[in-house]
Amino acid sequence: DADDTVTEVEVRAGARRLGQVEIIAGLQAGDRIVHEGTGKLRDGLHVTVVEPQPVGAAVARSID
Repeated sequence: DADDTVTEVEVRAGARRLGQVEIIAGLQAGDRIVHEGTGKLRDGLHVTVVEPQPVGAAVARSID
């Protein structure tokens, strides 16, 4: 939602390949999804939105 709260929706899965799942129904263009830490979610819970990294993007790490 616009106020960064979650709402559970039912989706229909399609093809599965190499750890990825195609969603063929239940989401609209622009919908945001939770893909980590879903175990304790419930409707109305406030979440922190993190911008996605492009596929294959390198993550910079400090080596100390």
